[in-house]
Amino acid sequence: MVSNSFQDLRDVLDDCRVGFRLATVRMSDTVDWDIRDGAMQHRTGGFFSVSGVARNDGSAPVIMLYQPQSAVTGILSTMIDGERHFLFQGRAEPGCMDDVQFGPTVQSTPANYLRAHGGKSTPYINEFIQQATGHRLLEDSSQLDLGERYLFKTKRSIHIQVDKALAELPSFTWTSRAAIAQSAHQSTFLNTDLRSLLSVVRWSDHEDDGELRPRNGDICKSLSAPVRPDTIGHVMARISEAALHNSKLVPVQDVPGWRVDRNGLHNEHGVQGFDVVFQSVSARMREVTSWVQPLINSQTHGTVVLACRDNKGILEFFVQALRETGLCTSVGLAPSYLRYQGDAGAPPDWLVPSMDQKWSESLESDEGGRFFQDASTFSVVKCGSLPVEPDTKDGAWVRLSELKFFLAQSNICTIQLRGIVSHLLAVE
Repeated sequence: MVSNSFQDLRDVLDDCRVGFRLATVRMSDTVDWDIRDGAMQHRTGGFFSVSGVARNDGSAPVIMLYQPQSAVTGILSTMIDGERHFLFQGRAEPGCMDDVQFGPTVQSTPANYLRAHGGKSTPYINEFIQQATGHRLLEDSSQLDLGERYLFKTKRSIHIQVDKALAELPSFTWTSRAAIAQSAHQSTFLNTDLRSLLSVVRWSDHEDDGELRPRNGDICKSLSAPVRPDTIGHVMARISEAALHNSKLVPVQDVPGWRVDRNGLHNEHGVQGFDVVFQSVSARMREVTSWVQPLINSQTHGTVVLACRDNKGILEFFVQALRETGLCTSVGLAPSYLRYQGDAGAPPDWLVPSMDQKWSESLESDEGGRFFQDASTFSVVKCGSLPVEPDTKDGAWVRLSELKFFLAQSNICTIQLRGIVSHLLAVE
């Protein structure tokens, strides 16, 4: 099946909902998860753990997810009638808002594709981990994950072109550029891993070459604008000069403000703004059809804002070098403003006057396999004349051509920046 519109994609997701069930359970009633060796982890020691992390900056220890294996997020594409189509997967996840969202062709940790869970093999995984005739590697990079939720986690982002459309398995669909453009600004529809890949793959400002192309002419102009070496150098200097973290794992029982109870982990004073709860899941289209797992459940929504301005006829976007606890690089290139779910805070003064000038906005939930309906509002805002300019000591106004340069590199851009950039495919 080829999905040529947003409605076509919605029909696929509706089919994926069939047989999906979710129920809250207590940790004390599970047989596979418990506090072992100071961490909430699976009895096998595989998958992921909920751990305490102590930092060397004198601040209090925090609770984070620890999953040292790099996950594979891969997308297959092919040319159909001269136009690139991508193979999307409809995924039912315990933490997804609306239960199901589209993900990339493969979204899998080694524990999953090596079948540590004892279930079925991950569909299409061999297209990414084995060499095959007729396959062409177009993009391959390592990308940062949520730096205030995961400790040192990265994902390998792979884009492979196949010489002809492979047969679709249930819940998969080849997706056209038009369907992507109609979907990229829809709420809780494309998951963060898929948005990340759509931002990393090649974009073009030419209509006739069949590649992903923004709808808006001004965005296309920014995409084709020359890259400025001084801008690239300024941003790279801000990212590379930061000292690396020296964090270590500590028992969850030693993290102040947290209590282990029969339901999971409870943040008593709301310092981190989330609890860890357990859900029992049934999903007929997944590799394992039923399981129980912990999920981070935040108390409030987050905010992700990408500001843009017109500078002498060329659109520019403000990005900042942001230090986060769990980034393996210590600092990542982030959107103009970022507030995690459960955190307090407000946009900087320079951005406040533009917050109502929304060019695109959607509600997005973090990865449904680890977070329970943890949502953030994603916005692209237009800045007019600013009474106060942002501090460019740790940030910069960049053209889309420059932003795409950073996105193509390994371990530079945060997942929130990669996610919000996907909106630029949809705005008109």
